[in-house]
Amino acid sequence: MVGGRHLWSNGAPVESWIVATKDRTVQPELQRFVAKLMGATCYEAESSHAPMLSNSALVIHVIRTAAESIAKSD
Repeated sequence: MVGGRHLWSNGAPVESWIVATKDRTVQPELQRFVAKLMGATCYEAESSHAPMLSNSALVIHVIRTAAESIAKSD
């Protein structure tokens, strides 16, 4: 934990998380729990395990929102 935030795989705080509500690999309830644990903004997609394929518009929106947030903080 750094500055009250958990750091994950690459050392950067996770800001956003997409819950795939029809995921049968990782249960949506677990995805929500992990997102909350990380303090991430949670988005939901009516999708299986790969929302980047079935709901690419939402994924692009989440990436753009995160990039804008980073740009504003610099």
